[in-house]
Amino acid sequence: MKTIKQLKKLFPLLDQGIVSGGNFFLGVILARVLGLEGYGEYTLVWFVILFCSSINQAWIISPLYTFAPQYKKKEKTNYIRSVLSHQIIFALSAALLVYLLVIVSSLLLPRWQIARASHIVSLIVFCFLMYDFFRRLHYVQGNVSKALTLDVLVYSSQMGGLIVLTYLHKLSLYNAFMTVSISYGLTFLLEYKACFLLNIDRKAIRKTALQHWRYSRWLIGTSLLQWVSGNFFIISAGGMLGPIVVGAIRMLQNIMGVIHILFLALENQVPLKASHLYANKGLQAMYAYLKKVAIRGSLITLLMACTIALLGKQIISLLYAGKHLAYASFLYAFGGLYVLVFIGTCLRFAIRTLEKTKAIFFAYVWSTLFSILSANFIIKQFQMSGILIGLFATQLIMQGYFIYSLKGKSQPYNLELTNMAN
Repeated sequence: MKTIKQLKKLFPLLDQGIVSGGNFFLGVILARVLGLEGYGEYTLVWFVILFCSSINQAWIISPLYTFAPQYKKKEKTNYIRSVLSHQIIFALSAALLVYLLVIVSSLLLPRWQIARASHIVSLIVFCFLMYDFFRRLHYVQGNVSKALTLDVLVYSSQMGGLIVLTYLHKLSLYNAFMTVSISYGLTFLLEYKACFLLNIDRKAIRKTALQHWRYSRWLIGTSLLQWVSGNFFIISAGGMLGPIVVGAIRMLQNIMGVIHILFLALENQVPLKASHLYANKGLQAMYAYLKKVAIRGSLITLLMACTIALLGKQIISLLYAGKHLAYASFLYAFGGLYVLVFIGTCLRFAIRTLEKTKAIFFAYVWSTLFSILSANFIIKQFQMSGILIGLFATQLIMQGYFIYSLKGKSQPYNLELTNMAN
C-alpha cells in the first residue's frame, strides 16, 4: 500500500511528462514530414487555439480551481455542473468564431490553403477546450489517475495516428489536423457520462457567470495581453516573411523545451516557500531565498541552454533527418532568452508574494504596446533575427516594470532586487 501511494505521488509528474513529450514529438514529426512551411502553417493555426485556451483558462479554469474546493459535497457538485454548462457554451462559441476566422484568413492569405481545413480546425478548438477542462477538473476533484488515463488515451492515439500516416506517406497538413481533432475528441469516450449532468438552471448559470466575472475580469485582460505580447512578433513574421520562418522559430522553441521542466518545478515549489518566508520571517528572508533561486536557476538554465546550443546541429540532424541545419546558430540566442525569462519568473514570484499583481497586468500592457507598434519595422529591418530582438525587448520591458513596481518596499530590498535582475 505504501508503494502504491508513493507511485501515485509521481502521477502528476508523469502526467506532465506525457503532455510535454506528446507535444514535443508532434512538433518533430510535423517538421520532418511537412517541412518548415507546413509546420509553420500548423503553428499559426495553433496560436489561434492557444488564444481561445488563454481566455478559457481565465474565465473557466482559474475560478474553478479557486471556488470548487470551497464548496461542500452537494454544493460542489451543483457548482461543477453549472461550470460545465459554461464550458460547453464557451467551447462552441470559440469553435464558431475560429471557423469564421479561418475562412477570412484563407481569403487574405490564399497561399496557405487552409480554407478546406476550417471545419477541422473549429472541431479541434471545441475538442481541445473540452479535453483541457476535463483534465483540470480531475485535478480539482483529486482524481489524478483519471487525468493521467485521459492524457495517455489522447496522446498515444495522436502519436499513433501520425506515425501510421507517416509510414503510409499520407501525412499532410489537413490529415494532421484531422488526427489531432480525433485524438482530443476521444475525450468524450471517457467523459460522456459527465455531459449528461449539465445544470441548465438559469439562476445557477447566471450566479456562476457573475461569480466568475468578478474573479476573472482582470485575468482575462492579462491573458489576452500575455498572448499578444508573447506571440505578436511571431505572428507578424508569419504574415510578412511566410510560414517557413514561423516553423523555424517553433522548431527551435521545441528543442529548447526541455528547459521548461525546470520552470514547472519552480512553479510548484518556489511561490509557496517564498510566501511562507515572507509571512513568518519577513521581506529580507523572502528576498534572500528568491535571490538564491535566481542565481542558481539562472546558472542551471544557462548551462542547459549552452549544452543544447553547442550540440544544436547534431540535435537538429537527429530529430529532423539532417534538415534545417542553417537555423542551429539561433539556439544561442534562445539560450540567452531563456535565462532572461527565468530571472523574470523570479521577479514575478516576488510580485505575487507581495500581492502587487496589478503590476503584472501593466507590464503586459507596455510590452504589448511595444510589440504592436514596433513589430513590422523590426522584422522588416532584421528579418528572422528581428523576431528574437522583439522577444528580448518584450522581456526587458516587463522586467523593468516589475523592478519599478517593487520600489515601494524597503531600500535594501530594492538594491538587492536590482542586483538580482542584473
